[in-house]
Amino acid sequence: MRGTWMTLALTVGLAACTTDAQQQLPKVSDLQQGVNILDADAARGVVAAYRDGNDVVYLETRVGKLKPAIYREDPTEPANEVDMMIVDSNGIPFYVQRGGDEYVDPTWNQKIAIAKSTKLPAGYDRNHDFLLAQKLGQQFEKVADPSLAMSTYHIHVMGLQPTPDKDAGLIAASAKIAATPLPTTGDQAYWSGGGWWYPVGRLYSKCVALCAGHHSAVSNWQQQNGTNYFQIVENYCNHGTCAGSMGWECDHYSQWNYNPSTTGETYGGTNASTGGCVTGYDWWGGGNTHLCNDDSAYELMQIKEGTTSTSWGDSYSFNWGNYSCYVGRGKWASPGCGE
Repeated sequence: MRGTWMTLALTVGLAACTTDAQQQLPKVSDLQQGVNILDADAARGVVAAYRDGNDVVYLETRVGKLKPAIYREDPTEPANEVDMMIVDSNGIPFYVQRGGDEYVDPTWNQKIAIAKSTKLPAGYDRNHDFLLAQKLGQQFEKVADPSLAMSTYHIHVMGLQPTPDKDAGLIAASAKIAATPLPTTGDQAYWSGGGWWYPVGRLYSKCVALCAGHHSAVSNWQQQNGTNYFQIVENYCNHGTCAGSMGWECDHYSQWNYNPSTTGETYGGTNASTGGCVTGYDWWGGGNTHLCNDDSAYELMQIKEGTTSTSWGDSYSFNWGNYSCYVGRGKWASPGCGE
């Protein structure tokens, strides 16, 4: 195990404290064209960069907890939860993946918050950043050591996904957002603290336990007022398979929300979760625990309403149909479409 670890640094005037020794990421001119592996530990993750001409994106993965046994039945997937973050040349995150209920590196929450309070320059091409990330994903395994398989799997899956401007569902979502006017009442200080955002929750699922039930995950695509592109996506894997490795079910549209919150954080103790429900997790959802589909339902409701204190409850009291953070019920089906 390395004694220090290179972390993705923000270069927009706020250097967040980290749990590791902060090292300056190399400048574009110091990188070779293509994939650059800057730091690697099979049990911890990787830090990498992708250079294309004078453009660059940086990536970090973090290996987390062992998945519940039911999610380790597929030998083609990593046995552990894996977090992933990709930032642009200014250090602003635009692609984030959370394997479980909380990030291995808790400072990622602060970096994501900065991304959501940052107004990118007029005419900024965020789709080009997604294209660079896609190229990184497609080429990473060609240069990565086999021992990095847990990280490589998720990087590869990311590289197989279309960029937002090539994804039919996201193109349709962007058109819907463009046709949806902002509220005419309330606080209209569009850019203060992040301003108005329109998120779209994409639901994914697959069979588990010989199709006795389903595992589900959510991706949260977010577009900021004044842009015609998605600025950031957060993928919530809910302890099992992540969205990109499963079948798409449907999109849950939201509305314009002012300074929306989708963290699920309501408890300040050391065991607080930063994703969905803060009650105990158990894949079978018995007692006062929750399972993946409860997390998905709560995440989708947060995306829809723009708050952790939804009309159906917060990260502890959430109770919507068959989905609840604290009551063990029949929840082995994904939340589905049309709610």
